[in-house]
Amino acid sequence: MPSVDTSIHSAPSGAAAQLAAHHADEQPLKLYGGWFCPFVQRAWITLEEKKIPHQYVEINPYKKEPEFLRLNPRGLVPTLAVPVNAAGTEQKPLFESSIIIEYLEDAYSDESKYGPRLLPSDPYQKARARLWMDHISTRIIPAFYKFLQHTPDKDFTIDQAREELHGHIKTLVAEMDPEGPWFLGKSMSLVDISLIPWAKRLWLLDYYKPGGFQLPQEGGENNEWTRWSSWIKAVENRESVKNTWSERARSPRGRALSDSAGSAGPGPLKKKLKKKTKNLGKKLLSFGGDDDDDDGGNSDNVTASAASEPSSDKDGALGEKKAKIKANAAVGLAPKAVTKAALRKEAAEREALRREFVALQESIKATEIAIPFVFYDGANIPGGTVRMKKGDFIWVFLDKSRKVGAELGVGEQANAQRAWARVGVDDLMLVRGTVIIPHHYDFYYFVVNKSLGPGGKPIFDYSAEAPIRTASTDSDSDISSGVLVTAAAKAAAAKARQPDVSTLEGFNEDPTLTKVVDRRWYERHKHIYPASTWQEFDPEMDYSAQIRKDTGGNTFFFSK
Repeated sequence: MPSVDTSIHSAPSGAAAQLAAHHADEQPLKLYGGWFCPFVQRAWITLEEKKIPHQYVEINPYKKEPEFLRLNPRGLVPTLAVPVNAAGTEQKPLFESSIIIEYLEDAYSDESKYGPRLLPSDPYQKARARLWMDHISTRIIPAFYKFLQHTPDKDFTIDQAREELHGHIKTLVAEMDPEGPWFLGKSMSLVDISLIPWAKRLWLLDYYKPGGFQLPQEGGENNEWTRWSSWIKAVENRESVKNTWSERARSPRGRALSDSAGSAGPGPLKKKLKKKTKNLGKKLLSFGGDDDDDDGGNSDNVTASAASEPSSDKDGALGEKKAKIKANAAVGLAPKAVTKAALRKEAAEREALRREFVALQESIKATEIAIPFVFYDGANIPGGTVRMKKGDFIWVFLDKSRKVGAELGVGEQANAQRAWARVGVDDLMLVRGTVIIPHHYDFYYFVVNKSLGPGGKPIFDYSAEAPIRTASTDSDSDISSGVLVTAAAKAAAAKARQPDVSTLEGFNEDPTLTKVVDRRWYERHKHIYPASTWQEFDPEMDYSAQIRKDTGGNTFFFSK
Protein backbone atom coordinates (compact mmCIF):
# COMPACT_ATOMS: atom_id res chain seq x y z
CA MET A 1 0.00 0.00 0.00
CA PRO A 2 1.46 3.42 -0.89
CA SER A 3 2.85 5.59 1.85
CA VAL A 4 1.66 9.12 2.55
CA ASP A 5 3.68 11.77 0.75
CA THR A 6 5.34 14.22 3.12
CA SER A 7 6.56 16.65 0.46
CA ILE A 8 4.11 19.35 -0.52
CA HIS A 9 4.47 21.76 -3.41
CA SER A 10 4.65 25.36 -2.23
CA ALA A 11 2.24 26.78 -4.83
CA PRO A 12 -1.05 25.79 -6.50
CA SER A 13 -1.25 24.55 -10.07
CA GLY A 14 -3.73 24.44 -12.93
CA ALA A 15 -6.90 26.50 -12.54
CA ALA A 16 -6.10 27.25 -8.88
CA ALA A 17 -2.78 28.83 -9.92
CA GLN A 18 -4.59 31.08 -12.40
CA LEU A 19 -7.12 32.09 -9.76
CA ALA A 20 -4.37 32.81 -7.23
CA ALA A 21 -2.57 34.99 -9.78
CA HIS A 22 -5.84 36.82 -10.52
CA HIS A 23 -6.19 37.65 -6.80
CA ALA A 24 -2.52 38.49 -6.19
CA ASP A 25 -3.03 42.27 -6.16
CA GLU A 26 -3.19 44.14 -2.87
CA GLN A 27 -6.68 44.20 -1.30
CA PRO A 28 -7.91 45.17 2.20
CA LEU A 29 -9.40 41.67 2.68
CA LYS A 30 -6.78 38.91 2.54
CA LEU A 31 -7.06 35.12 2.61
CA TYR A 32 -3.93 33.30 3.77
CA GLY A 33 -4.15 29.70 2.63
CA GLY A 34 -2.53 26.60 1.22
CA TRP A 35 -3.73 24.99 -2.00
CA PHE A 36 -3.56 21.48 -0.51
CA CYS A 37 -5.83 22.23 2.47
CA PRO A 38 -9.56 21.34 2.19
CA PHE A 39 -10.41 23.86 4.91
CA VAL A 40 -8.83 26.61 2.79
CA GLN A 41 -10.86 25.50 -0.23
CA ARG A 42 -14.03 26.02 1.86
CA ALA A 43 -13.20 29.69 2.37
CA TRP A 44 -11.93 30.15 -1.19
CA ILE A 45 -15.10 28.74 -2.79
CA THR A 46 -17.20 31.04 -0.58
CA LEU A 47 -15.19 34.09 -1.69
CA GLU A 48 -15.66 33.09 -5.34
CA GLU A 49 -19.39 32.40 -4.99
CA LYS A 50 -19.93 35.70 -3.16
CA LYS A 51 -17.69 37.55 -5.69
CA ILE A 52 -15.90 39.34 -2.85
CA PRO A 53 -12.78 41.35 -3.81
CA HIS A 54 -9.84 39.86 -1.92
CA GLN A 55 -6.14 39.11 -2.05
CA TYR A 56 -5.06 35.45 -1.94
CA VAL A 57 -1.72 34.82 -0.21
CA GLU A 58 -0.24 31.33 -0.58
CA ILE A 59 1.55 30.15 2.58
CA ASN A 60 4.53 27.83 2.21
CA PRO A 61 4.03 25.15 4.91
CA TYR A 62 7.81 24.81 5.32
CA LYS A 63 8.64 28.51 5.54
CA LYS A 64 5.96 30.77 6.97
CA GLU A 65 6.54 34.48 6.55
CA PRO A 66 6.94 36.65 9.69
CA GLU A 67 4.09 38.90 8.52
CA PHE A 68 1.73 35.90 8.58
CA LEU A 69 3.00 34.62 11.94
CA ARG A 70 2.47 38.04 13.50
CA LEU A 71 -1.14 37.80 12.35
CA ASN A 72 -1.54 34.18 13.46
CA PRO A 73 1.29 32.94 15.77
CA ARG A 74 0.04 29.36 15.45
CA GLY A 75 0.69 29.47 11.70
CA LEU A 76 -2.57 27.75 10.73
CA VAL A 77 -4.54 28.17 7.51
CA PRO A 78 -7.00 29.42 6.51
CA THR A 79 -6.57 32.80 8.15
CA LEU A 80 -8.76 35.69 7.02
CA ALA A 81 -7.25 39.15 7.51
CA VAL A 82 -10.25 41.45 8.03
CA PRO A 83 -9.64 45.18 7.42
CA VAL A 84 -9.97 47.34 10.54
CA ASN A 85 -10.46 50.64 8.70
CA ALA A 86 -11.78 51.63 5.30
CA ALA A 87 -8.28 52.17 3.92
CA GLY A 88 -7.37 48.57 4.76
CA THR A 89 -3.99 49.54 6.24
CA GLU A 90 -4.61 47.37 9.31
CA GLN A 91 -6.17 43.94 9.61
CA LYS A 92 -7.44 41.73 12.39
CA PRO A 93 -7.32 37.94 12.05
CA LEU A 94 -10.15 35.42 11.87
CA PHE A 95 -9.56 31.67 12.07
CA GLU A 96 -11.50 28.41 11.51
CA SER A 97 -13.03 27.77 8.08
CA SER A 98 -16.60 27.26 9.35
CA ILE A 99 -16.44 30.61 11.18
CA ILE A 100 -14.86 32.34 8.17
CA ILE A 101 -17.54 31.26 5.66
CA GLU A 102 -20.38 32.37 7.97
CA TYR A 103 -18.62 35.70 8.54
CA LEU A 104 -18.32 36.24 4.77
CA GLU A 105 -22.02 35.40 4.36
CA ASP A 106 -23.06 37.92 7.04
CA ALA A 107 -20.54 40.70 6.31
CA TYR A 108 -21.09 40.69 2.52
CA SER A 109 -24.84 40.11 2.35
CA ASP A 110 -25.67 42.98 -0.03
CA GLU A 111 -26.60 41.13 -3.25
CA SER A 112 -26.43 44.36 -5.26
CA LYS A 113 -22.67 44.54 -4.61
CA TYR A 114 -21.72 40.91 -4.10
CA GLY A 115 -22.87 37.45 -5.11
CA PRO A 116 -26.08 35.68 -4.00
CA ARG A 117 -26.76 34.74 -0.40
CA LEU A 118 -25.59 31.27 0.59
CA LEU A 119 -27.99 30.82 3.53
CA PRO A 120 -31.80 31.12 3.48
CA SER A 121 -33.40 34.31 4.76
CA ASP A 122 -36.05 32.35 6.68
CA PRO A 123 -34.81 31.94 10.31
CA TYR A 124 -35.90 28.29 10.57
CA GLN A 125 -34.36 27.27 7.24
CA LYS A 126 -31.16 29.11 8.15
CA ALA A 127 -30.99 27.26 11.49
CA ARG A 128 -31.66 23.95 9.71
CA ALA A 129 -28.82 24.64 7.26
CA ARG A 130 -26.46 25.35 10.15
CA LEU A 131 -27.58 22.10 11.80
CA TRP A 132 -26.43 20.07 8.77
CA MET A 133 -23.25 22.11 8.47
CA ASP A 134 -22.53 20.98 12.01
CA HIS A 135 -23.31 17.36 11.00
CA ILE A 136 -20.67 17.64 8.26
CA SER A 137 -18.05 19.12 10.60
CA THR A 138 -18.66 16.78 13.54
CA ARG A 139 -19.68 13.54 11.81
CA ILE A 140 -18.69 13.22 8.15
CA ILE A 141 -15.25 14.87 8.23
CA PRO A 142 -14.04 12.98 11.37
CA ALA A 143 -15.31 9.72 9.81
CA PHE A 144 -13.40 10.58 6.60
CA TYR A 145 -10.11 10.96 8.48
CA LYS A 146 -10.85 7.94 10.67
CA PHE A 147 -11.14 5.86 7.50
CA LEU A 148 -8.11 7.47 5.83
CA GLN A 149 -5.86 7.05 8.91
CA HIS A 150 -6.91 3.47 9.68
CA THR A 151 -4.07 1.06 10.51
CA PRO A 152 -4.21 -2.68 11.33
CA ASP A 153 -3.58 -2.07 15.05
CA LYS A 154 -6.77 -0.02 15.52
CA ASP A 155 -9.59 -1.45 17.64
CA PHE A 156 -11.97 -1.21 14.67
CA THR A 157 -11.79 -2.73 11.20
CA ILE A 158 -11.49 -0.84 7.94
CA ASP A 159 -14.94 -2.12 6.94
CA GLN A 160 -16.41 -0.58 10.10
CA ALA A 161 -14.74 2.74 9.30
CA ARG A 162 -16.11 2.60 5.75
CA GLU A 163 -19.64 1.80 6.96
CA GLU A 164 -19.51 4.65 9.48
CA LEU A 165 -18.61 7.13 6.72
CA HIS A 166 -21.33 5.71 4.45
CA GLY A 167 -23.88 6.03 7.27
CA HIS A 168 -23.12 9.69 8.00
CA ILE A 169 -23.26 10.57 4.29
CA LYS A 170 -26.59 8.74 3.86
CA THR A 171 -28.02 10.67 6.82
CA LEU A 172 -27.11 13.94 5.11
CA VAL A 173 -28.33 12.84 1.67
CA ALA A 174 -31.71 11.83 3.13
CA GLU A 175 -32.21 15.50 4.11
CA MET A 176 -31.30 16.88 0.67
CA ASP A 177 -33.92 18.53 -1.49
CA PRO A 178 -35.29 15.68 -3.68
CA GLU A 179 -35.16 17.78 -6.85
CA GLY A 180 -31.72 19.21 -6.22
CA PRO A 181 -29.14 19.28 -7.43
CA TRP A 182 -27.90 21.09 -4.29
CA PHE A 183 -28.73 20.44 -0.66
CA LEU A 184 -31.35 23.20 -0.45
CA GLY A 185 -32.54 22.87 -4.04
CA LYS A 186 -31.50 24.78 -7.15
CA SER A 187 -29.00 27.10 -5.44
CA MET A 188 -25.69 26.28 -3.79
CA SER A 189 -25.47 26.98 -0.06
CA LEU A 190 -22.91 26.91 2.73
CA VAL A 191 -24.04 23.34 3.47
CA ASP A 192 -22.71 22.24 0.09
CA ILE A 193 -19.53 24.31 0.44
CA SER A 194 -18.87 22.74 3.86
CA LEU A 195 -18.67 19.26 2.29
CA ILE A 196 -17.32 19.85 -1.23
CA PRO A 197 -13.56 19.82 -0.38
CA TRP A 198 -13.83 16.35 1.16
CA ALA A 199 -16.14 15.01 -1.53
CA LYS A 200 -13.48 16.06 -4.05
CA ARG A 201 -10.87 14.15 -2.03
CA LEU A 202 -12.70 10.82 -1.75
CA TRP A 203 -10.24 9.50 -4.32
CA LEU A 204 -7.69 9.39 -1.48
CA LEU A 205 -9.68 6.55 0.08
CA ASP A 206 -9.66 4.67 -3.22
CA TYR A 207 -5.91 5.07 -3.53
CA TYR A 208 -4.66 4.57 0.02
CA LYS A 209 -7.15 2.14 1.57
CA PRO A 210 -7.80 -1.50 0.58
CA GLY A 211 -11.25 -1.70 -0.98
CA GLY A 212 -11.53 2.07 -1.37
CA PHE A 213 -14.66 4.13 -0.76
CA GLN A 214 -16.91 1.48 -2.39
CA LEU A 215 -19.85 3.57 -3.53
CA PRO A 216 -22.89 1.23 -3.35
CA GLN A 217 -24.84 0.48 -6.52
CA GLU A 218 -27.57 2.99 -7.32
CA GLY A 219 -31.27 2.21 -7.57
CA GLY A 220 -33.50 -0.12 -5.58
CA GLU A 221 -32.98 0.42 -1.88
CA ASN A 222 -30.05 2.76 -2.55
CA ASN A 223 -31.94 5.84 -3.74
CA GLU A 224 -29.70 7.93 -1.48
CA TRP A 225 -26.69 7.09 -3.63
CA THR A 226 -28.56 8.10 -6.79
CA ARG A 227 -29.17 11.49 -5.17
CA TRP A 228 -25.53 11.56 -4.00
CA SER A 229 -24.30 10.97 -7.57
CA SER A 230 -26.40 13.86 -8.90
CA TRP A 231 -24.93 16.10 -6.17
CA ILE A 232 -21.39 14.98 -7.05
CA LYS A 233 -22.06 15.75 -10.73
CA ALA A 234 -23.19 19.27 -9.82
CA VAL A 235 -20.04 19.71 -7.73
CA GLU A 236 -17.76 18.59 -10.57
CA ASN A 237 -19.38 21.07 -12.99
CA ARG A 238 -19.32 24.10 -10.64
CA GLU A 239 -16.92 26.80 -11.81
CA SER A 240 -15.90 27.91 -8.31
CA VAL A 241 -14.93 24.31 -7.48
CA LYS A 242 -12.93 23.89 -10.69
CA ASN A 243 -11.15 27.21 -10.21
CA THR A 244 -10.02 26.41 -6.65
CA TRP A 245 -8.77 22.91 -7.47
CA SER A 246 -5.11 22.16 -8.19
CA GLU A 247 -4.07 19.46 -10.62
CA ARG A 248 -3.64 15.99 -9.22
CA ALA A 249 -0.74 15.54 -11.62
CA ARG A 250 1.45 17.51 -9.17
CA SER A 251 2.50 14.11 -7.74
CA PRO A 252 3.22 10.69 -9.32
CA ARG A 253 0.25 9.16 -7.57
CA GLY A 254 -1.83 12.06 -8.83
CA ARG A 255 -0.92 11.23 -12.41
CA ALA A 256 -1.94 7.63 -11.78
CA LEU A 257 -5.31 8.87 -10.58
CA SER A 258 -5.98 11.43 -13.29
CA ASP A 259 -8.37 9.15 -15.19
CA SER A 260 -10.20 7.76 -12.15
CA ALA A 261 -13.80 8.59 -11.32
CA GLY A 262 -12.83 9.27 -7.71
CA SER A 263 -15.83 9.87 -5.54
CA ALA A 264 -18.44 9.19 -8.19
CA GLY A 265 -17.30 5.75 -9.31
CA PRO A 266 -18.06 2.50 -7.47
CA GLY A 267 -15.38 0.13 -6.27
CA PRO A 268 -11.66 0.58 -5.62
CA LEU A 269 -9.30 2.35 -7.95
CA LYS A 270 -7.78 0.05 -10.58
CA LYS A 271 -4.62 0.49 -12.57
CA LYS A 272 -5.00 1.04 -16.28
CA LEU A 273 -3.87 -2.11 -18.12
CA LYS A 274 -1.79 -1.96 -21.25
CA LYS A 275 -3.40 -3.39 -24.31
CA LYS A 276 -1.61 -6.54 -25.45
CA THR A 277 -0.34 -6.56 -29.00
CA LYS A 278 0.03 -9.69 -31.02
CA ASN A 279 3.64 -10.61 -31.78
CA LEU A 280 3.79 -11.20 -35.52
CA GLY A 281 6.41 -13.58 -36.87
CA LYS A 282 9.07 -12.16 -39.13
CA LYS A 283 9.35 -13.11 -42.75
CA LEU A 284 12.48 -15.08 -43.42
CA LEU A 285 13.70 -12.97 -46.35
CA SER A 286 12.49 -9.52 -45.34
CA PHE A 287 14.61 -6.67 -43.98
CA GLY A 288 11.87 -4.06 -43.50
CA GLY A 289 8.67 -3.50 -41.57
CA ASP A 290 9.82 -5.31 -38.39
CA ASP A 291 11.73 -2.60 -36.51
CA ASP A 292 10.05 -0.97 -33.46
CA ASP A 293 10.64 2.65 -34.48
CA ASP A 294 9.32 5.21 -32.01
CA ASP A 295 8.47 7.54 -34.87
CA GLY A 296 6.67 4.90 -36.96
CA GLY A 297 9.31 4.98 -39.71
CA ASN A 298 8.91 3.65 -43.24
CA SER A 299 9.54 -0.06 -43.71
CA ASP A 300 11.78 0.67 -46.69
CA ASN A 301 14.35 2.45 -44.48
CA VAL A 302 16.90 -0.28 -43.86
CA THR A 303 20.07 0.60 -41.95
CA ALA A 304 23.38 -1.13 -41.74
CA SER A 305 22.79 -1.94 -38.09
CA ALA A 306 19.63 -3.79 -38.99
CA ALA A 307 21.55 -5.95 -41.39
CA SER A 308 24.11 -6.77 -38.71
CA GLU A 309 21.50 -7.97 -36.20
CA PRO A 310 21.04 -11.71 -35.79
CA SER A 311 18.10 -13.08 -37.70
CA SER A 312 15.10 -14.56 -35.90
CA ASP A 313 14.43 -18.24 -35.61
CA LYS A 314 12.07 -20.08 -37.93
CA ASP A 315 8.94 -19.53 -35.90
CA GLY A 316 9.65 -15.80 -35.46
CA ALA A 317 9.42 -15.97 -31.64
CA LEU A 318 12.89 -14.67 -30.78
CA GLY A 319 11.56 -11.31 -29.52
CA GLU A 320 9.12 -13.07 -27.21
CA LYS A 321 11.84 -15.32 -25.80
CA LYS A 322 14.10 -12.33 -25.14
CA ALA A 323 11.38 -10.67 -23.08
CA LYS A 324 11.26 -13.54 -20.58
CA ILE A 325 13.55 -13.29 -17.56
CA LYS A 326 14.55 -16.49 -15.82
CA ALA A 327 15.32 -16.75 -12.12
CA ASN A 328 19.02 -16.68 -11.27
CA ALA A 329 19.76 -19.93 -9.43
CA ALA A 330 23.15 -18.61 -8.29
CA VAL A 331 21.61 -15.95 -6.05
CA GLY A 332 21.96 -16.90 -2.40
CA LEU A 333 18.81 -15.11 -1.21
CA ALA A 334 15.58 -16.69 -2.31
CA PRO A 335 12.94 -14.25 -3.59
CA LYS A 336 10.36 -13.31 -0.98
CA ALA A 337 6.77 -14.13 -1.81
CA VAL A 338 4.57 -11.05 -1.62
CA THR A 339 1.55 -12.55 0.09
CA LYS A 340 -1.12 -10.82 2.13
CA ALA A 341 0.33 -12.33 5.30
CA ALA A 342 3.81 -11.04 4.41
CA LEU A 343 2.45 -7.58 3.67
CA ARG A 344 0.55 -7.54 6.98
CA LYS A 345 3.69 -8.63 8.83
CA GLU A 346 5.76 -5.96 7.12
CA ALA A 347 3.12 -3.32 7.91
CA ALA A 348 3.06 -4.46 11.55
CA GLU A 349 6.87 -4.21 11.77
CA ARG A 350 6.82 -0.73 10.26
CA GLU A 351 4.11 0.31 12.69
CA ALA A 352 6.10 -1.10 15.63
CA LEU A 353 9.17 0.87 14.53
CA ARG A 354 7.05 3.98 14.09
CA ARG A 355 5.60 3.61 17.58
CA GLU A 356 9.08 3.10 19.02
CA PHE A 357 10.32 6.24 17.28
CA VAL A 358 7.31 8.28 18.41
CA ALA A 359 7.79 7.04 22.00
CA LEU A 360 11.46 8.09 21.83
CA GLN A 361 10.46 11.52 20.51
CA GLU A 362 7.88 11.99 23.26
CA SER A 363 10.43 10.95 25.88
CA ILE A 364 12.88 13.57 24.64
CA LYS A 365 10.17 16.23 24.41
CA ALA A 366 9.08 15.50 28.00
CA THR A 367 12.61 16.06 29.35
CA GLU A 368 12.82 19.16 31.54
CA ILE A 369 15.41 21.88 31.01
CA ALA A 370 16.24 25.10 32.83
CA ILE A 371 16.53 28.37 30.90
CA PRO A 372 18.10 31.35 32.73
CA PHE A 373 17.15 34.63 31.06
CA VAL A 374 17.20 38.40 31.34
CA PHE A 375 14.74 41.08 30.37
CA TYR A 376 16.32 43.49 27.90
CA ASP A 377 15.37 47.09 27.17
CA GLY A 378 18.81 48.48 26.40
CA ALA A 379 20.20 47.00 29.60
CA ASN A 380 20.13 43.52 31.07
CA ILE A 381 17.56 43.19 33.86
CA PRO A 382 17.83 39.90 35.83
CA GLY A 383 14.81 37.73 35.17
CA GLY A 384 15.46 34.37 36.79
CA THR A 385 15.23 30.79 35.58
CA VAL A 386 12.24 29.13 33.92
CA ARG A 387 11.59 25.39 34.02
CA MET A 388 10.61 24.16 30.53
CA LYS A 389 10.30 20.95 28.53
CA LYS A 390 12.14 20.33 25.28
CA GLY A 391 8.81 19.86 23.51
CA ASP A 392 7.43 23.25 24.64
CA PHE A 393 6.96 26.05 22.14
CA ILE A 394 8.78 29.37 22.33
CA TRP A 395 5.54 31.21 23.11
CA VAL A 396 5.10 29.03 26.23
CA PHE A 397 8.51 30.17 27.47
CA LEU A 398 7.59 33.81 26.79
CA ASP A 399 4.32 33.39 28.69
CA LYS A 400 6.17 32.00 31.72
CA SER A 401 8.77 34.77 31.54
CA ARG A 402 5.94 37.32 31.37
CA LYS A 403 4.57 35.95 34.64
CA VAL A 404 8.04 36.15 36.19
CA GLY A 405 8.20 39.79 35.09
CA ALA A 406 4.83 40.45 36.73
CA GLU A 407 5.97 38.82 39.99
CA LEU A 408 9.26 40.74 40.08
CA GLY A 409 7.71 44.03 38.90
CA VAL A 410 10.44 44.49 36.30
CA GLY A 411 10.60 48.01 34.85
CA GLU A 412 10.89 51.63 35.86
CA GLN A 413 7.15 52.34 35.85
CA ALA A 414 5.30 52.59 39.12
CA ASN A 415 2.75 50.05 37.93
CA ALA A 416 5.32 47.74 36.29
CA GLN A 417 3.76 44.66 37.85
CA ARG A 418 0.38 45.48 36.35
CA ALA A 419 1.97 46.28 32.96
CA TRP A 420 3.65 42.86 32.77
CA ALA A 421 0.41 41.15 33.75
CA ARG A 422 -1.36 42.87 30.87
CA VAL A 423 1.26 42.39 28.16
CA GLY A 424 0.44 39.68 25.59
CA VAL A 425 2.75 36.94 24.38
CA ASP A 426 2.54 38.39 20.85
CA ASP A 427 4.24 41.55 22.15
CA LEU A 428 7.29 39.65 23.44
CA MET A 429 10.33 38.32 21.56
CA LEU A 430 12.94 35.72 22.43
CA VAL A 431 16.45 36.68 21.30
CA ARG A 432 18.95 33.85 21.61
CA GLY A 433 22.38 35.42 21.20
CA THR A 434 21.69 37.55 18.13
CA VAL A 435 18.98 35.32 16.62
CA ILE A 436 15.28 36.16 17.05
CA ILE A 437 13.39 32.88 17.54
CA PRO A 438 9.80 32.87 16.14
CA HIS A 439 6.98 31.84 18.48
CA HIS A 440 5.83 28.76 16.57
CA TYR A 441 9.08 26.81 16.93
CA ASP A 442 9.61 24.36 19.78
CA PHE A 443 12.92 23.72 21.55
CA TYR A 444 12.93 20.14 20.24
CA TYR A 445 13.29 21.44 16.66
CA PHE A 446 16.63 23.08 17.45
CA VAL A 447 17.80 20.13 19.55
CA VAL A 448 17.05 17.38 17.02
CA ASN A 449 18.34 19.41 14.04
CA LYS A 450 21.42 20.63 15.92
CA SER A 451 20.75 24.12 14.54
CA LEU A 452 23.85 26.31 14.60
CA GLY A 453 23.90 30.04 15.18
CA PRO A 454 26.54 32.68 14.38
CA GLY A 455 30.04 31.46 15.17
CA GLY A 456 29.07 27.82 14.65
CA LYS A 457 27.65 27.48 18.17
CA PRO A 458 24.37 25.58 18.74
CA ILE A 459 21.42 27.90 19.22
CA PHE A 460 20.10 25.64 22.00
CA ASP A 461 22.87 23.33 23.21
CA TYR A 462 20.76 20.60 24.80
CA SER A 463 21.09 16.83 24.50
CA ALA A 464 19.08 15.05 21.79
CA GLU A 465 19.21 11.74 23.68
CA ALA A 466 16.31 10.34 25.69
CA PRO A 467 16.83 10.46 29.48
CA ILE A 468 17.60 7.26 31.36
CA ARG A 469 14.49 6.06 33.12
CA THR A 470 14.89 5.26 36.81
CA ALA A 471 12.53 3.19 38.90
CA SER A 472 10.05 5.37 40.73
CA THR A 473 10.35 5.33 44.48
CA ASP A 474 7.04 7.08 45.04
CA SER A 475 4.28 5.11 46.64
CA ASP A 476 0.56 5.57 46.54
CA SER A 477 0.07 4.42 50.10
CA ASP A 478 -2.41 7.18 50.90
CA ILE A 479 -4.58 6.27 47.92
CA SER A 480 -4.36 2.53 48.49
CA SER A 481 -5.20 2.93 52.17
CA GLY A 482 -8.39 4.78 51.32
CA VAL A 483 -7.29 8.19 52.60
CA LEU A 484 -9.02 11.06 50.78
CA VAL A 485 -6.53 12.93 48.58
CA THR A 486 -7.55 16.27 47.06
CA ALA A 487 -6.49 17.58 43.68
CA ALA A 488 -4.41 20.27 45.39
CA ALA A 489 -2.62 17.62 47.42
CA LYS A 490 -1.90 15.62 44.28
CA ALA A 491 -0.53 18.73 42.56
CA ALA A 492 1.66 19.52 45.57
CA ALA A 493 2.94 15.94 45.64
CA ALA A 494 3.73 16.07 41.92
CA LYS A 495 5.59 19.36 42.41
CA ALA A 496 7.54 17.86 45.29
CA ARG A 497 8.61 14.95 43.09
CA GLN A 498 10.05 17.33 40.48
CA PRO A 499 13.85 17.43 40.41
CA ASP A 500 15.48 20.56 41.75
CA VAL A 501 15.85 23.20 39.03
CA SER A 502 19.59 23.42 39.75
CA THR A 503 20.01 19.81 38.57
CA LEU A 504 18.37 20.43 35.19
CA GLU A 505 20.25 20.74 31.92
CA GLY A 506 20.99 24.35 31.03
CA PHE A 507 20.86 25.73 34.58
CA ASN A 508 24.45 27.00 34.44
CA GLU A 509 24.04 28.86 31.14
CA ASP A 510 24.83 32.56 30.91
CA PRO A 511 21.45 34.32 31.47
CA THR A 512 22.40 37.14 29.06
CA LEU A 513 22.41 34.60 26.22
CA THR A 514 18.60 34.45 26.42
CA LYS A 515 16.89 37.83 26.21
CA VAL A 516 13.16 38.51 26.56
CA VAL A 517 12.43 41.73 24.67
CA ASP A 518 9.31 43.83 24.30
CA ARG A 519 8.55 43.85 20.57
CA ARG A 520 7.44 47.50 20.73
CA TRP A 521 10.80 48.48 22.22
CA TYR A 522 12.56 46.56 19.45
CA GLU A 523 10.59 48.32 16.70
CA ARG A 524 11.67 51.69 18.12
CA HIS A 525 15.35 50.76 18.59
CA LYS A 526 16.12 48.19 15.88
CA HIS A 527 18.40 50.69 14.11
CA ILE A 528 20.59 51.01 17.22
CA TYR A 529 23.27 48.56 18.33
CA PRO A 530 22.89 45.78 19.51
CA ALA A 531 19.32 45.45 18.21
CA SER A 532 20.59 46.35 14.74
CA THR A 533 22.59 43.08 14.68
CA TRP A 534 19.65 40.83 15.56
CA GLN A 535 18.17 38.72 12.77
CA GLU A 536 15.14 36.46 12.58
CA PHE A 537 15.84 32.73 12.48
CA ASP A 538 15.79 31.21 8.98
CA PRO A 539 16.02 27.38 8.89
CA GLU A 540 17.62 27.50 5.43
CA MET A 541 20.43 29.90 6.36
CA ASP A 542 23.91 28.71 7.36
CA TYR A 543 24.78 31.00 10.27
CA SER A 544 28.08 29.24 11.03
CA ALA A 545 29.82 30.80 8.00
CA GLN A 546 28.02 34.12 8.23
CA ILE A 547 29.99 37.37 8.29
CA ARG A 548 28.29 39.76 10.71
CA LYS A 549 27.29 43.09 9.22
CA ASP A 550 25.19 46.03 10.32
CA THR A 551 22.00 47.20 8.61
CA GLY A 552 24.09 49.33 6.23
CA GLY A 553 26.06 46.30 5.03
CA ASN A 554 29.26 47.25 6.88
CA THR A 555 31.29 44.36 8.27
CA PHE A 556 31.90 44.28 12.02
CA PHE A 557 35.49 43.98 13.21
CA PHE A 558 36.04 42.40 16.61
CA SER A 559 39.27 42.43 18.55
CA LYS A 560 40.67 39.06 19.58
